[in-house]
Amino acid sequence: MQPQDLLNGIDHTMLNHEQNRVYEFVEQLLLTSDEEGSLENAFILHGVGGTGKSFLIKCLVKLCLSKFGAGSCLVMAPTGKAASILPFGRTLHSALRLPVPLVESGFEPLAAESLTNFQDEMGNMRLVIIDELSMIGCRFLAAIDSRLKQARPSSSSKAFGGFPVILSGDYGQLPPVLDKPLFSEPNGHESMMCRQGRLAFSTIRRAFFLDEIVRTKERDFQSLLLRVRDGVQTPEDLTVVLARQLHRLPAIERQKFQASILLCSTRGRAAEVNEEYLHREPGGSVVLTATHSGRGAASHSDELAKGLLPRVELKIGSPVMLTANLGKVFGVFASDAHDNLPVVLVDFPDYEGPPLNPNFPTVVPIPAVTRTWHNDGRVYSRTQAPLVLAYATTIYKSQGSSLSCYTIDFGSKEI
Repeated sequence: MQPQDLLNGIDHTMLNHEQNRVYEFVEQLLLTSDEEGSLENAFILHGVGGTGKSFLIKCLVKLCLSKFGAGSCLVMAPTGKAASILPFGRTLHSALRLPVPLVESGFEPLAAESLTNFQDEMGNMRLVIIDELSMIGCRFLAAIDSRLKQARPSSSSKAFGGFPVILSGDYGQLPPVLDKPLFSEPNGHESMMCRQGRLAFSTIRRAFFLDEIVRTKERDFQSLLLRVRDGVQTPEDLTVVLARQLHRLPAIERQKFQASILLCSTRGRAAEVNEEYLHREPGGSVVLTATHSGRGAASHSDELAKGLLPRVELKIGSPVMLTANLGKVFGVFASDAHDNLPVVLVDFPDYEGPPLNPNFPTVVPIPAVTRTWHNDGRVYSRTQAPLVLAYATTIYKSQGSSLSCYTIDFGSKEI
């Protein structure tokens, strides 16, 4: 089974009018753009949640792969969770060899073998898609621009190396962390990297706006969310929200939320809930202990290890989130699954790809994967199942997810 088999059910004829305008533009862009590129090669795809950005991206990926083959489309997002939802998605840090954390003093151009390997990987690249634009700040965009220019030295005078680039998202969503939003007002005290990011952003002259809500038919609720997003909520909106407090709901509706994921404002609270809920479950647990290379790698955070935890404790029936793209996981499973680490069988109710077992078509085997990172001039790696418990997660990590049912933990104070 090939990873691209995951796109077999994607049909671009199902796009609405607004989505199809973008599809046709990209189709023409792929036919006419050459190695030198142009200012028209980058554009923004903007739409609130539920306007079908994710489905459109899948159609565009399928279009590009069908025309130019493997390695022709790079799909990225700022976080592992957001990347895992995308077709063949990767984190920006992993795909572009960016340091973690991304600080100006630690960002350097690729060199020697690292640069050669990166240029080889990008050699057939025809389309770059970056999702969750709101989470990308000025410094982050400067790093993206720099790496894409290195990937195509002949077009290093062009923004983003002349690659066709789609920046997708909704500016009403979460802003970047420890970085300036691209829409913020510049000042005279900004760093060089921040100014470079603004300069790259200023070259983008085209934007498409998706306005038709395709995800929900509850128009009143969707309108409420848009008002809250824009900070213009009404007293009536507050009444509706307060009525949704768990203890105010009828017993039959409270039952529906017992198994829903809890969205928390802090990582500490999410970890606390996950541990508490796991130990409530009956039966014994299994602990997956990662293998490491590099002295002290076991003590490094999951952020440095690109989403892999040093220790994962699970029980049968535990809800989990995948921190790697499913297509990448299939590639590992088909080629070099690690014999010394267990494979976890996970039920993905929405999975429509080729089944491992026709009797259980939505059950997917998740093997261990290896992630490598650099820190203090040394190379480290961690091999682990790309899974985390999902009784709870942070609001930040849930960005990009399409959740049909969830509970929000506002915490003990407003943040």
